[in-house]
Amino acid sequence: MRNGQKYIYNAGEAEASIGNECSKHYTNYTENGSVVYYRYNKAKRHGPQCAARIYLLYHSDSDKITVYKTEVEHNNHHDKLRGVDENVKQCIQELYNDGVMKPKQIIRALRARNQYVRVKKTEDFEFIFNSIQIGMQVINKDLLKPTVLISDTTDAIKNGFRNVFNNEYNQIMCWAHMKRKVKHRICQINDKDIRKEIMEDIEILQLFSSIPVFKLALTLFMKKWYMNNKQQNQSILDFLEYFDNEWLQSNNDDGTFRERHVLSRFLIIATNIINSWSVERDAFSINAKIFATETTLSLQLWTLSYQWAKPTKDISCIENNDSKQYYIPARDLQSVTRVDL
Repeated sequence: MRNGQKYIYNAGEAEASIGNECSKHYTNYTENGSVVYYRYNKAKRHGPQCAARIYLLYHSDSDKITVYKTEVEHNNHHDKLRGVDENVKQCIQELYNDGVMKPKQIIRALRARNQYVRVKKTEDFEFIFNSIQIGMQVINKDLLKPTVLISDTTDAIKNGFRNVFNNEYNQIMCWAHMKRKVKHRICQINDKDIRKEIMEDIEILQLFSSIPVFKLALTLFMKKWYMNNKQQNQSILDFLEYFDNEWLQSNNDDGTFRERHVLSRFLIIATNIINSWSVERDAFSINAKIFATETTLSLQLWTLSYQWAKPTKDISCIENNDSKQYYIPARDLQSVTRVDL
């Protein structure tokens, strides 16, 4: 990384030297100081980044700022073919019309023609969802009218789902996917006790089943950590910014950037997943994994809830046009003022 470097003693000059081609990507905290990494804007934020890199090291023992730049060539061009090739789509449709409907038969036919697929864009997810509806028609079943979509924040999935099913639905964030990402990112907060408490708060947010209550709790979560961060711990501010941008704001990327399987492997994996779910979730099977319909509350959580409800704290109520919002002081605080709210 240190192919080219120079020293600057003014933060404004250091940031200005980067120019408008780059924007802040993420920050790491080391013994030598905080390292702010920048990304080239021509590469999509959530996709593969350009090999040419730049970052600033704010030295902890002085006012010196070191600017590091690599001397490799830019590789953030987007001229590669992505998504399901139209020829592959046409081939699958023709096979389906000719009665070739079983996955292994389709795989063999595509292998014979040396064709494969990489699922990427809205039209590709639309193709997958539409194939499900075609399958329902073939077996003389009613078309699916799903009311819930569980996925990540990628708009390609949401748009493909909406274009095919064309009905109102609720989108639910994949909790496991989100939790893994947040746990990886929260490690950059340099206080382990605060890391633990923030993660516990996020896990509590996941328990809310009502959208209005969830949004209210989310607002209080952000207020809590901005207010508690009196010392302006930059690692906490960076995490809150990440959490807001990555998981709370809308994601406008019309594509995904995970590693893709060729069609043959994708169909095998999808078939195995559906088969496993069908067997494991069968209520009449031995040791069945039954879907949870309500939250399981442990004795420890009941105890903590009782201890929380026992103290006498001042509860503030703010009335809106059609609702009321109640605010309860956190931790050892006995009251909270309207100004703080």
